[in-house]
Amino acid sequence: MTRDRGDLDLNLRSEPQLREYRSIYERIVRDRPSRLLDWGCGHGHASDALQRAGVDVVALEYVPDAPEGARSALPYFPNVEAVTTREPVKLPFPDECFDAVLSLGVLEHVPDPEGSVAEIRRVLRPGGRFYVYKLPNRSSYLEKIARLAGLSYHGEREHDTLWTVRSAREALERNGFSVEAARRANMLPLTLAGPVAERLAPLIWRLNGVLERIPGLNVVATNVEAVARRYDPQPPLAGQRNIAPPPSVARRVGAALRPLGLDEGLGKLYDKAPSRQELRDPGTYRQAAALWSDLRAGGWTMLGSRRARALNRLARAAERAGVQGALVDCGTFNGGSAIMMSTGAPNREVWAFDSFEGLPEASSDHDPERAGEWTGELKASEEKVREGFRRFADPARLNVVKGWFQDTFPEAASKILSVAVLHADSDWYDSVRLTLETFYPKVSRGGFVVIDDYNDWEGAKTATDEYRAAHGIDAPLREIDITAVYWQKPR
Repeated sequence: MTRDRGDLDLNLRSEPQLREYRSIYERIVRDRPSRLLDWGCGHGHASDALQRAGVDVVALEYVPDAPEGARSALPYFPNVEAVTTREPVKLPFPDECFDAVLSLGVLEHVPDPEGSVAEIRRVLRPGGRFYVYKLPNRSSYLEKIARLAGLSYHGEREHDTLWTVRSAREALERNGFSVEAARRANMLPLTLAGPVAERLAPLIWRLNGVLERIPGLNVVATNVEAVARRYDPQPPLAGQRNIAPPPSVARRVGAALRPLGLDEGLGKLYDKAPSRQELRDPGTYRQAAALWSDLRAGGWTMLGSRRARALNRLARAAERAGVQGALVDCGTFNGGSAIMMSTGAPNREVWAFDSFEGLPEASSDHDPERAGEWTGELKASEEKVREGFRRFADPARLNVVKGWFQDTFPEAASKILSVAVLHADSDWYDSVRLTLETFYPKVSRGGFVVIDDYNDWEGAKTATDEYRAAHGIDAPLREIDITAVYWQKPR
């Protein structure tokens, strides 16, 4: 648990790198934490800067042969008194004693990253922030150059872990955090010392900021960083058991393979492979998979194959069981999800809701900061929806409702007497909550509710958990893939 890789002295002499450090400290100071743990404080630069900015900082450093709990002033910054620990994972602090924890080039070096994240959550107060910076990006071009040149690189040591935005987000969420922001950072080398680098530092830093925001290009950025808050879900009603789904085999296998860099490739194979239910009817599986392939290639859907096929399968199940009601798709995009449901139950009315103006602003405190980056994104086309139904389904069964949910739901809901399958693909807390409040009472017994973003967007999960708790819904949540879940309304 140390950020000293033998090159920190160069970092402290490099003006471009110091500019990044200052931007990190300014970000933290804006949040005004009253007590912060500098986890793996190294030479103490972060602790010193944050203390000078008025933050109460506890500096902690892992020293295997030092007395547990010993305190000593740091040589580079003698005003910083660091606590030492011999424990690589367990933290020598009581529960819920910090408002914030900083990991600045530390999490990638610890022997048990997941155990360390869980410990950090333990010492954070509810709602406390975990700032994670300088994680090495698995696809970094600079790391590859360093390795080819025989220089020091992340991954050469036993406990080094390489990260992606996705793996960082999932590790945090698995261990009780709500991710506010996660991104790739730094396209240019910043550890450049000397008078020339000092003069060019403003230009280097500005250019670095421009390049790291270019989609596609930033895939090979140097670092991954994230800001997350300790997440404490609302407790269920008295007497109600915890009904959150346990991690599926796929999620556990993916977590095990992630350090080896095998999770993404195998994840694509898993997405297209038949589920256990589909193995019982291979003909229907092949038909649904082929339909999804056409819809994905034609731009009608962004869903993965497994999730799209599940919508088709649940609609078929409702049809076979004689469950009454329409197929309701809230957040239909270009209609692919509605088409998958409609082809499973072709005689049902289909209601497809979307603003067709992109995602609304995420206005709830339950939605992470990163949600703001998506406002107005994913604009779809009403005509594209109708075109898809003309090509793949029955357009006579289609009802397209254009507009924001709060404006369109009241009138449309009065026309929908019952619902057989409800698909909520609306991302944010307010949208998912409004979808459930409007249409769940209309879901027939034996009908299905699919929450598309349950394990992806914290607001969607919180809205679902709160609604289920408030209405005493104890039907088990079942995972479709690593993101979506569904439950069946009891008969």
